Amino acid sequence: LTGASGFLGAHVLHQLLEKGYRVRASARSGKVNYVKEGSASYGDQLEVVAVDELATGDLTEALKGVKAVVHVAAPLPSGQGPEVLVNGAVEGTLNVFRQGYAAGVRKFVVTNSIVTTFDPLNLDTITQITDKTWNPSTREAALSGHYPAGFVYAAAKTLAEKEVWAFADAHKDADITGLNPPLLGGPFAPSFRAPKPDASALSTNSNFYRMVQAGGAYPPYPGWSDVRDVARAHVLALEAGPLASGAHKRILLSGYWFDYGEAVEYILEKRPELKGRTVDPAAAPKLPTGWVVDTSRAKEVLGLGQDDLKPWKDMVLEAVDAVLKLEKEWAAKGLKLEL
Repeated sequence: LTGASGFLGAHVLHQLLEKGYRVRASARSGKVNYVKEGSASYGDQLEVVAVDELATGDLTEALKGVKAVVHVAAPLPSGQGPEVLVNGAVEGTLNVFRQGYAAGVRKFVVTNSIVTTFDPLNLDTITQITDKTWNPSTREAALSGHYPAGFVYAAAKTLAEKEVWAFADAHKDADITGLNPPLLGGPFAPSFRAPKPDASALSTNSNFYRMVQAGGAYPPYPGWSDVRDVARAHVLALEAGPLASGAHKRILLSGYWFDYGEAVEYILEKRPELKGRTVDPAAAPKLPTGWVVDTSRAKEVLGLGQDDLKPWKDMVLEAVDAVLKLEKEWAAKGLKLEL
């Protein structure tokens, strides 16, 4: 499991361990002890190894004896130049797949993204997203310096995913499942640690932190899933076989696309003490709402349908509670997160 210290990776790790899998989890050197401490109760069921450079690192020892790879680690768009972001996404994924295959692994699960399925410059044209639709962004556009970090991230994930399916076509004996979730929200996993203020550690939950700041901001993109549902999809993918048709297992995941203004009103209804410190519900952007993503393949392959997902209102409230709990812990140390 790569990316075990991250928001999603920590949940995938927790669910794998709860199901009895023996896991070798990778994390950056500075996060290894956090992962070990957070999952110490699982004893020798878990081994944690340091991997600081997925794109160029030697993964031989990390892959020794491994039967399946769950590749969750991915660069986030903040604080990186376009070339670093694009190369990190593409080469990081390819390096894991190439070295995993060379080590004898034939079962792969990889975290892609819903941003590979639509044009981020034309959000208002979105009506239905399927596993046949693609983000048209190019490497040239991503590296041009003319677009914001969110566009570059979406392009990087798109380029990386296309390389995954090219790898699948060239290695027919490899069973590869690609999971494409939207933004992720919800509570942090039991093993999650953030002793110091760190916006990147909050991952996409940082959007909810911004929404409960006076003078904060709404997310620029629509579409959310509960992080626990997406983690469950990764575990289910390990147990799913190839499609009889031999088609790519490109599986879109998504909850209901809710209205941000309605979400803030719900937060204030359930947490009235936050009145005066949230963004204005009336100022919410008008973005697509509803069951926008065709998730029928998730039901077909993983048995994970819309009725199996956690309600969006629960996800929103648990995400807000989680980030405010961290805020309180940091404040007790005299620390504050600057966004």
